[in-house]
Amino acid sequence: MTEGRPIPLEALETPALVVDIERLERNLERWQRYCHQTGLANRPHVKTHKSVEIARRQVELGARGITCQKLGEAEVMVDGGLDDVLIPYNLVAAGKLERLSSLLARARVAVTVDDERLLAGLAGPRVRPAGSSTTWRSPSTRPW
Repeated sequence: MTEGRPIPLEALETPALVVDIERLERNLERWQRYCHQTGLANRPHVKTHKSVEIARRQVELGARGITCQKLGEAEVMVDGGLDDVLIPYNLVAAGKLERLSSLLARARVAVTVDDERLLAGLAGPRVRPAGSSTTWRSPSTRPW
């Protein structure tokens, strides 16, 4: 849209993202309704849309939180006001652990590991904000 007026499709420069907002809303509502009816805790993955606005709408409709594959995605989503994030990817490098610590001071963030040797890095001072505690769960407890 330009100044509130729709742009004809043939006038769009490509690449361009074009979203049918009404269809998007119907799909978000339908999926969340299904999750409610079946008892599923919806934690959608933002890699499908990479949009703070869409993620916010998913949470407004009842999603438990969001899932981000990368730390940078999680930072963008938390900056956008989302406060419950799962990162199902190993965070190992010191710089990433420091960024995770900063994120933990601003939001509820859960991370996963696929090797128990990685837990030591997550329990270290680079990750824990002052006054925080860490809870480790086995995969069978499904915190999400």
